[in-house]
Amino acid sequence: MHRLRPLLILPLLAALSPGPALGEDDVYSYTADPIYIQGDRGGVDSSLFTTSAGAGDPGESIQEGYDAFNEGDFETSLARFKEVTRGEPLYANALYGRALCAQELDDIEQAVYEYNRLIAYAGSLPEGDPERRFRRVGLESLVRLVYENPPAEEPTVYLQRILSPQDNKDALFILGGLHREYAEYEEARRVFGLLYDQAPDVRENLKLLYARAEVNELQAPIVENSDELYARAMELYEEVVEIGERELAENPDNVDVAYHVVRALGRLGLYHQKRAEQYKYGGGTYLPAVSSSTTGLLIDESESEQTDRSYIYSRNRITRFIDNYIAVIALLYEINVPFKDPDHRLDLQITIDPDGSVARLELLQSNLPDDFTDELLEMIAAWRFPPGRKRVVAVYPLIFGGGEAS
Repeated sequence: MHRLRPLLILPLLAALSPGPALGEDDVYSYTADPIYIQGDRGGVDSSLFTTSAGAGDPGESIQEGYDAFNEGDFETSLARFKEVTRGEPLYANALYGRALCAQELDDIEQAVYEYNRLIAYAGSLPEGDPERRFRRVGLESLVRLVYENPPAEEPTVYLQRILSPQDNKDALFILGGLHREYAEYEEARRVFGLLYDQAPDVRENLKLLYARAEVNELQAPIVENSDELYARAMELYEEVVEIGERELAENPDNVDVAYHVVRALGRLGLYHQKRAEQYKYGGGTYLPAVSSSTTGLLIDESESEQTDRSYIYSRNRITRFIDNYIAVIALLYEINVPFKDPDHRLDLQITIDPDGSVARLELLQSNLPDDFTDELLEMIAAWRFPPGRKRVVAVYPLIFGGGEAS
């Protein structure tokens, strides 16, 4: 177990401008609740291998295939799943198992074929069929496979070639989400823009508009043309609200539309609260709790999560801003910390001037390697937080490898 060590301000950050002198009444200080950072995105959902209703009894072979897969015996697992797929009816979870095994056996071409077969089969099922969910599972798995094993041709061109137009729309949306997950914001913007240009029928899709706004906002603090990207993000958030409110006027009970309107109002309120308040949706400006997957589908909408309609305060604005970058911090941890420890933790004090710039960074304590902390602090020092009325001195504990992700 590593012991937490107290640290002084890093020399790298000592040159940061302290900003203009402010009185005590102009400084807002607080210690935030711990933020839990989890980098593990792996694992297979066991519920996907529940036997579906239908002729015959494939349950035993599916269970044996799943057990062998978990034990790393992919040859045996593949054999069990093939037993199920030899006859009729087909079972989507067995097709999924075949694709997973091919992927684990490094037969990428076969895995692509199996995922395609799964997507086509599940997509042909009627709405309401429980196995139709495997269309989404197959698309997400296929796109991640292509992302991690780039083909000879450009991935967007490859996906367009091997998928139907309808499936390709969702595949591009998922690919953009993966680039966003790995902090490749320029690529995410390119892919979402490509989808916007190629598929005019989704140009008013609130998920796509929100995703485009978000990647502009995420990239803004780490590039030179930050004002331009922030402005574009706000324009897109406003578009989400305007289109969403038109739809809500016709169908006030559309929870998914309301969810995206509230999310966009929350993002607008971080930077332009007056602009957000003009919409008066539900009586105020909101900061929703957002934890939905960035790789959701454009077409097959899932049930929206409930939103937390809390009024925006400085603490919420800053915490929400940091939440945007949890996936990036997890990636830095994954790359720079070879030996993971469930007790890894650091406490970071950030001083933020009213204009949103970072005036001072102090690592209060840490038991993580210097390579990781140096890169993390260099990234945070370049951030531009949402502006506020006061200077903020905030302490954020970051805990790696335990608890629930924020």
